Amino acid sequence: VGELLAQSPDASVLSDFRFNGSVLGKESGGYIVVTNEKPKPKRIGIDDVIEFPRLNDKKAAVGEYNAHQLMLEKGYKPLGNTNGKYEPGQTGI
Repeated sequence: VGELLAQSPDASVLSDFRFNGSVLGKESGGYIVVTNEKPKPKRIGIDDVIEFPRLNDKKAAVGEYNAHQLMLEKGYKPLGNTNGKYEPGQTGI
């Protein structure tokens, strides 16, 4: 694993499956899943919102998403039917 991560410093370990037994003809072993994909951002900005053309809608979408994420990170349970997605005309957080 160390060699894989050294070859690709941006990589991160997603899963580590180790077990005893026969796998693809090998008597013991397992595999480790490594990826270079960036994790989803915890926060978004105005430029990340492409589904709304109006600036006010973009700001509302950013605020709704970021407030929802922050509550989840802090261990709070959002009340009501909010899911962090902004819907024009709907009451948000």
